[in-house]
Amino acid sequence: MRYFDTSALVKQYFVEPGSMAVRELLKSGERVFTAVLTYAETHAAFARRKREGILSPTATRRLALRFDKDWESYEVVLLNRELLSLARQILYRHTLRSADAIQLASALLLARRAPQPQWVFVCADQRLCAAASVEGLQPVDVTLTH
Repeated sequence: MRYFDTSALVKQYFVEPGSMAVRELLKSGERVFTAVLTYAETHAAFARRKREGILSPTATRRLALRFDKDWESYEVVLLNRELLSLARQILYRHTLRSADAIQLASALLLARRAPQPQWVFVCADQRLCAAASVEGLQPVDVTLTH
C-alpha cells in the first residue's frame, strides 16, 4: 500500500526531479492514499507557479481540472481529532512543518487501521522521509530514485 504526500503527488503534473518516479509508481494501478490537505496544497502549488510566471493561466486551469479529476479516484484521509492528536505528537518527536506532520499522521493512521506487511510513504522531502522511517513506514524519496 502506498501513501503519497503532496510533495510527491504534485510531481506528476510537472517535469522536475522525481516526476518520472512518481509517474511510474502511479502506473502500477495501486490505489492512491493521501490526506485531505493534499487538495489545498496541490492547488497552492499550481497557483504559486502561475504567480511566478512558470504557468500560464490556461495551463494552470488545465492542470487544476486534471488534478480535480484525479482527486476523485484517490483514497482520502480526512482530518479528525485522532489525526490531529497524532500530528501533535509527531511535531514533538520530529522537526517537521505542521502540514508535513498532518501528512505523516494520515499515513500512520492508515497503517494502524489497515495493517499491511509494509506501508510505503512516497514523498519528495528528505526530512519527512526520515521521520516516516522512524515511525515505521517505508519511505520512498522520489527525488532520489532513477
